[in-house]
Amino acid sequence: MSCLPSREYKRILVLSIPWWIKVITTITGIIVAVFVLRQGLSVQELLFTLLVMILIMIINRYLHEKCHAWTFQILTGNPTEIRLNSLSQPFCRMLTPCPVRPYIIGTLAPLAVVTALGFGCSLSYLTKSHVSITTGLAITTILTLSGMAADILWAWRLRNVPPESVVIDHGISAEVYIHKPKEYS
Repeated sequence: MSCLPSREYKRILVLSIPWWIKVITTITGIIVAVFVLRQGLSVQELLFTLLVMILIMIINRYLHEKCHAWTFQILTGNPTEIRLNSLSQPFCRMLTPCPVRPYIIGTLAPLAVVTALGFGCSLSYLTKSHVSITTGLAITTILTLSGMAADILWAWRLRNVPPESVVIDHGISAEVYIHKPKEYS
């Protein structure tokens, strides 16, 4: 249920996930996979590392979108919707138009998940945990950060948008409308 702003608003920007973001994320995944294979882990360690990564990534997909939702709801009080049914593009979207500044903050909120994963990886390394746990956390941190590339790009593109603008979020794309007073219409 997204409603369009009144005629006093003009659409200035459409945000979507560019193809090159998907390419960068895929290349990052391949590089990380090659790195893991070159570590000389035994078959059992590789399988355990894979298990750790899969478990963390399943939880992480939900946490990433939930971070967006919590932040949007806290900053605006408006409802959100999370869709995890797509393997390639789970998303969170605002159900009502949102001011641009809270939208930027909500877009970057999952950096908290990346920070927590990085802290967990550091702690795992410092406490000399099993190599599979440390490797799994490190790889998941890298993949999570590369998966945030679209969020970071959207926040970057919105940095100079006037604060009176509103965002209509569709989950995998968004439209930005700027307020234009009647005397300038």
